[in-house]
Amino acid sequence: MLRFLHRFDFRRASIDRAIYALALLGLVDAAHIAIQKHSGFGQGCTGFSGSAAAGALFDCAAVTGSAAGVFLGVSNAAWGVLFYAAIALLTLAVAWNFLGKRAACKAARTALVAFGLAYSGYLVYYQVAVLEQLCILCLISAGIVALLAILHGLDARFAPALATDTEPPDTMTPKPLREIAWMGGLLLLVGTIIAADALYFSQYEPELADVFADETQPDAPAAEALPSPPAQEAAPAAALSACPYDPEKEPVEDFRRLVNLFDPTVGDADAPVTVIEYFDPNCYHCKTFHDIITPVMHSHADRAFFVFKPFVLWEHSIEQSEALYAASRDKKFFDMLDAQFEMQNPQTGLSREQLRAIAEDIGMNPDVLMQRLDSELYRRTLQQQRGEAIEIGVNQTPTVLINGRFVATESHTVECLQQLIEEAAAQ
Repeated sequence: MLRFLHRFDFRRASIDRAIYALALLGLVDAAHIAIQKHSGFGQGCTGFSGSAAAGALFDCAAVTGSAAGVFLGVSNAAWGVLFYAAIALLTLAVAWNFLGKRAACKAARTALVAFGLAYSGYLVYYQVAVLEQLCILCLISAGIVALLAILHGLDARFAPALATDTEPPDTMTPKPLREIAWMGGLLLLVGTIIAADALYFSQYEPELADVFADETQPDAPAAEALPSPPAQEAAPAAALSACPYDPEKEPVEDFRRLVNLFDPTVGDADAPVTVIEYFDPNCYHCKTFHDIITPVMHSHADRAFFVFKPFVLWEHSIEQSEALYAASRDKKFFDMLDAQFEMQNPQTGLSREQLRAIAEDIGMNPDVLMQRLDSELYRRTLQQQRGEAIEIGVNQTPTVLINGRFVATESHTVECLQQLIEEAAAQ
């Protein structure tokens, strides 16, 4: 055992410094994952709005909320924080030669990195082969662990006697106070960054309820408050001038803030017009309106950006709405929505078995869908989105906004929507 530890009883300063820097970088990454996981990844993987393509490629909520997102009952984000903190502290102990146990500290650090490399490899495999979803923050962490393993391999490969920046095991030189000082200062800086990160994103943390008990809340829309089914016939040309917005609703000036990375969208995000539809999959009038918005979406996708946002009216709509978000990750949102509308049961909603059957029919992995429903990956997003919608004045479905202006119920026709989009684009 002593002969084994003797192989670690030296220090290559340049490699240790690189290991320390990577450990602190990993600490920031793991802490950011934990912070974003706590907020439900409401602003996307990194916490900042990105492109729709990035949203389709990366789904950190799905990855961190999966069965592989926890180890021994503790989330991988928490384990990551502990892992990188341990690597950093062991590197400090190596530099200080704490209690003369440099060899033991290096051996422990090497074993820890070896385990981390094996576990990171498993998590990457699980993302690619099982979930078929990626978490960019998790991949960054895996890359950091791989670099740590490479540095440890180099440290063991090169003979210390040939290096100019190593310290022999029996050196009697004073403690490297200057190096310990800068390493401690860097650790303090990283702690400040993590604290600032947590403070910054705490302002986006939504108010959470245990369940959606919307039928009992006074501000929840009742069934009788829903709009009448829109007319399906084409309106006469003379009537096209009477396509009003809702005069009782104030326009939403900063309407683009309503769009988040999880939202299913059609069209160019830079289009001059943004059309937002709030709907419930068990709302009969939303099913009727879907046949109206679809031709408008196809005819004006080059001039408008269409955003679809579930607005839960009843508790039995929660899992169906989560299934829509899950389908959107696989570019199956409209397939899932069409199937839900076709099987619609406003009184009880659809069962899990029905959602599983829909997933199989539209080419989704039904096991992955069930896993996401079990872990309630999008529950927080739905709650946050519903509260935000009520705040701006949404109180029924379907509700449509065109550049932040509420479209009146009588304008829920193909012709009126096309006219309002054209007018908004011309402004």
